[in-house]
Amino acid sequence: MKRHNDKHIGDALDGWLQSKGKLTAKRHLHRLRQQWPLVMGQGIDDMTDKIDLQGSTLHLSLNSSALRQELHQNQKLLLKKVNEILGEENLVDRVILS
Repeated sequence: MKRHNDKHIGDALDGWLQSKGKLTAKRHLHRLRQQWPLVMGQGIDDMTDKIDLQGSTLHLSLNSSALRQELHQNQKLLLKKVNEILGEENLVDRVILS
């Protein structure tokens, strides 16, 4: 007998995780931390002390003032790359650099 509401396990799991907002936020943070060195490069990753997401705000703690200034000047590009990593447009709309 064929079922009409068949879903792939991945789709069902994604739906369940999205219904649990906090789990989705943790999943986004994990994905961002995992992909950061691949997307931004090993040099930037080495100068990044902490990555955190709070709502739609990305908090980056950097150990280089020159990198902090460079990322500040290129915030639009940084936001675009971060949202590409997360797979959702405009999920992160603000960056705080420290």
